Amino acid sequence: MATLKGLKRDFKALEARRFRAITLFDRCLSKAEVARHLGVSAQSVGRWHTAWTLQGAEALLAAERAGRRSRVTPWQRERFENFLREAAEQSGENGEPPLTLARLAVAVRDELGFEYHPAHLSRLLRQRGLTLPRQRPQDEVPVMETSSTRRRSRSYAGARI
Repeated sequence: MATLKGLKRDFKALEARRFRAITLFDRCLSKAEVARHLGVSAQSVGRWHTAWTLQGAEALLAAERAGRRSRVTPWQRERFENFLREAAEQSGENGEPPLTLARLAVAVRDELGFEYHPAHLSRLLRQRGLTLPRQRPQDEVPVMETSSTRRRSRSYAGARI
């Protein structure tokens, strides 16, 4: 089933459509007629019909959720959220270096025993309304001059307005 990005699927409506197909099968309509009537592909109707004939109506019930199940248990998730909250609050205190996403990923791995990519950690922090303090550069980093920046500076050097 093609969906638009960010659009949530209505699992109850999809389940109702599958059960509507059962009533149409009971009226002795062909799979192609059911597909046209419901506006779905004949292949989907064929899958529904096979599931219904082999396993009954229970096979057409709505799924609990979409996507892969999390490998993180609810207990680990609760520990993880507490850890994130504490780490975000204590970042940069007691003379420690400010917490970055990379340091946070290492700390999660060491403390909790599972790994997250730093980019995913930033998403998880945002979802929970947490932020890390902005990093301010200690010293001004010199800009390295490359051939492209030299060419650009030369072209502007002789320009007159």
